[in-house]
Amino acid sequence: MPRVRYLLITAALLYANWAIHAYRSAVLDAEFLVYGQSLSTGATSAGRGPVNKPDARTAATVRGKITNAKTGSPVKDVRVTLQPPGHGEVAGSATSDSNGGYEIRVAPGLYNLSAAKDGFVMTPYLDVANVPVLELGVGQEAAVDLRLPPGATMAGTVTDVSGAPIADANLQATMKIYRQGKIEFQLRTGARTNDRGEYRLTNLPAGRYYLQAGKRGIAGPGIRTFVPMMYPGASRFEDAQPIRVDVGEDKSAINFRLPDATTYSVSGRITFLTTGQPLANMAIRVDPDHPGFGMNSSTRSRGDGTFRLEGLTAGSYRMEGKLTGGDEGPNGYFLRFFELTAADITNLSIHVGYGTVKGNLRAVGGSLPERMSVLLFVRNPLGGTGYALSAISHTNGTFEIGGVQPGICDLAIRNDLATTGRAPEFFVGPVTVDGQDVSDSGIRVPEGTAPVNVSVTVDFRPGTITGKTLDFDNRPIPGANLVLMSADPKKRLLYPYWREIKSDREGAFRLGSLIPGDYFLMIWTGYRPWAGLDPEAFAILEKYAVRARVERSGVVSRNLRLTKEIRNMLDALSP
Repeated sequence: MPRVRYLLITAALLYANWAIHAYRSAVLDAEFLVYGQSLSTGATSAGRGPVNKPDARTAATVRGKITNAKTGSPVKDVRVTLQPPGHGEVAGSATSDSNGGYEIRVAPGLYNLSAAKDGFVMTPYLDVANVPVLELGVGQEAAVDLRLPPGATMAGTVTDVSGAPIADANLQATMKIYRQGKIEFQLRTGARTNDRGEYRLTNLPAGRYYLQAGKRGIAGPGIRTFVPMMYPGASRFEDAQPIRVDVGEDKSAINFRLPDATTYSVSGRITFLTTGQPLANMAIRVDPDHPGFGMNSSTRSRGDGTFRLEGLTAGSYRMEGKLTGGDEGPNGYFLRFFELTAADITNLSIHVGYGTVKGNLRAVGGSLPERMSVLLFVRNPLGGTGYALSAISHTNGTFEIGGVQPGICDLAIRNDLATTGRAPEFFVGPVTVDGQDVSDSGIRVPEGTAPVNVSVTVDFRPGTITGKTLDFDNRPIPGANLVLMSADPKKRLLYPYWREIKSDREGAFRLGSLIPGDYFLMIWTGYRPWAGLDPEAFAILEKYAVRARVERSGVVSRNLRLTKEIRNMLDALSP
């Protein structure tokens, strides 16, 4: 099987070294989910001891007070945890006393600090630039006070159309965000109903949520399935209405009635691409290709290569097949995506094989290093997460990536193999196949055995934008959120034309490795990496965006001001 690596790539790495074409926002969503897990792991690790017992002669001390963000009163029994960034291990922890006080001694180093208690929103430490890292020196005593917002709750019941409770139904609260040229629904939290069909979502930050109820499960004959519903009784996201909750608010009686769903089957035949021979005994698995609801199903192909999956509900799916105990290389694996609407899928023909992308890197305005990482992102045609394959270029700039499934691919170059000095900045383009520029449209890998030959220009003359984020009195705003996007709305769907960063502690920012062209810059405040940008807020900010034209090797200076008018309009959207 080709090495498939589902994309969990941090934006910081991408911004620093990558020139990426047409890759979608799942990369950023994954980053924020990983970060959220890191913090919550520490908050729930009461039974785990420190990673290393600190040396009393060099240990640093963190002490502070935990208060209720709404009332200002101290909060006891709050779990305060220190963890090294990017690790789940607990370096030190403490529980706040009746006065809200706590104290933790740890070895010097860099840490994430978080505070959590049931009934409150988990709260991380943030420095003046909204960076969630606490640096502790030898023998240092740091004071860190945290204000915990009371968590909001949403509760109700899930029943069938006759009013009978549905046990183990799934509830999920999502937020609508605008990112990379389109509106998405991003998962925030979830819950399950009890045997009486009751659910309760707790510890929610204030905001506007889209609530959905459904039931996941394994498909099969006799398995009862339901149509997922959005509040208030909508079957489509487009018709859903948000539920607005304030800090600590308790909303109840948010009830759902789910109609029974029609189920469908998917059947077809699997053959080798090169010989046309059937593949027998291939393990096939189907999973919903979205964070919502759907059924899982699995089977094996018969001796003649045919297969049949039953009990699937309407939705988007990802199908994978793998030979076990036989050919487990690229010729023993396939990945396909399909949409199931209002009818069975029959006679699905799957040819198992793989393509190869071969290419040559050509430098402009600089010299290629001895080796560079070449990454190929295979797009998901349904808009979800695809997968990535990689190779290392040779000293002459050639590369080859095998095991590529048929589809549309995007190419990225990363210069992370340098051993000394700062790697020079660059952008990628044009990328050509048979003389045609496919930089934005993507590399088409057809079913077939002939390699796709790609010519890749690595241009060491990128554009740069620098500036400061300022308030209405021209004072620096540290840690402000910035979005750089193409002035062409269609290009915003392509990764190189959408960047999200923060200004530093002095309010300064720098955006490098830019493809020449016209861009807009926007600014807003707050630390909610999981939340993205509210579509209504985006509509406001887009009207006041600052335009910048970037040329090759050009440096453009633009200061971004958050005026009172913009701030007041954004505040009006907040709960």
